[in-house]
Amino acid sequence: MPLDSSPGRRHRLTLDLPLVMAVASLGVLGLLNLRSAVSVVNLQFYETQLTWFGVGGLSALAVWLVDHRVFLRYAYAAYGLIVLLLILVLAVGRQANQATRWLVLGPVSIQPSEFMKLALILCIARIFHGDVRPEPRTLRDFLLPAVLTAIPTVLVIKQPDLGTALIYPLILGSMAMVLRVRARSVLLAFGGLLASLPLAWSYLHGYQRERVITLFASLFSSERLDVQDAAWQTTQSKIAVGSGHIFGKGFLHGTQNQLGFVPFQHTDFPFAVWGEEHGFVGSALLIALYLFVVLWSLRIAARARDRFGALVAVGVAAMLFWHVAINMGMVLGLLPVVGVTLPLFSYGGSSVLANLVGVGLLLSIAAHRSAAPWKGLGARRGL
Repeated sequence: MPLDSSPGRRHRLTLDLPLVMAVASLGVLGLLNLRSAVSVVNLQFYETQLTWFGVGGLSALAVWLVDHRVFLRYAYAAYGLIVLLLILVLAVGRQANQATRWLVLGPVSIQPSEFMKLALILCIARIFHGDVRPEPRTLRDFLLPAVLTAIPTVLVIKQPDLGTALIYPLILGSMAMVLRVRARSVLLAFGGLLASLPLAWSYLHGYQRERVITLFASLFSSERLDVQDAAWQTTQSKIAVGSGHIFGKGFLHGTQNQLGFVPFQHTDFPFAVWGEEHGFVGSALLIALYLFVVLWSLRIAARARDRFGALVAVGVAAMLFWHVAINMGMVLGLLPVVGVTLPLFSYGGSSVLANLVGVGLLLSIAAHRSAAPWKGLGARRGL
């Protein structure tokens, strides 16, 4: 597919202001929340996060200026490079909290698994962007995407990082949902997933199994759990969120956070800090902002002028949605604790940079088309 189907035509580059404002709002609120979360840990985390937001913002603007179809050419190359980095992580990566997830490059540590999400989205979009046949797709059509998804999933599980490993197949499944797939193939895929659960269970580490068992015990058993053991994290996070009541305790006044009861409050549990300090109203506002960004991303996909851009926008929307859903679910005790970050709220340079580059892709898809993104949904394009 040529990068410019109409060489003599110039399109005015537009900036999707609603998306920019929503993401900027999340970034500002995330930084304020991190300032509170690390006030009892280390304020240097906050200063480092400010730097990463600056780098991520500039990266997003750089991606916005580039026609998104340029990235179609380099999707496989980016994927291959990040697979090599994931292998390097297992060989020479830095270990922290019983996990090896980071590569140290001078003064900077990067987490390649975060950037693999974007590379995988680009690869899946590249595979299907030229497939315009009218008949529904079968499982055979998803063989290559499944292999490309399985490779980083296995490598990341070995780190171990169960949360990130779960995001990869969820991205593939979400992107597949917008493609026409035979009902029989969907049923077979679902059956295969169920059949593979015992095998997946056998590969989990002991503490990961304990978290899953604890979740189901808390949901379906009336017996009191030992909060000093596997239930400690979710118990403390639920106490923090619940204690916020309607309007919260106020910025820097969350006692569960300030007294150190909320675990990993700056990485895995920033929503517990937010809920305690800003209550139900603040939590509803935050969820509404995330929901707007996800739905606006799907709107961009519906109005994209090419299939590659539409699929990339769906992939970025899926990446953001699953991060928010899983992170908030584990904070509220609805899902097991798997270490999934909350976009633009959790501390982590690689996470911030990957999310903002994803936003840059959305801005590029919205900009390089004939219609401005805020003038209506327009005609939805079948995939």
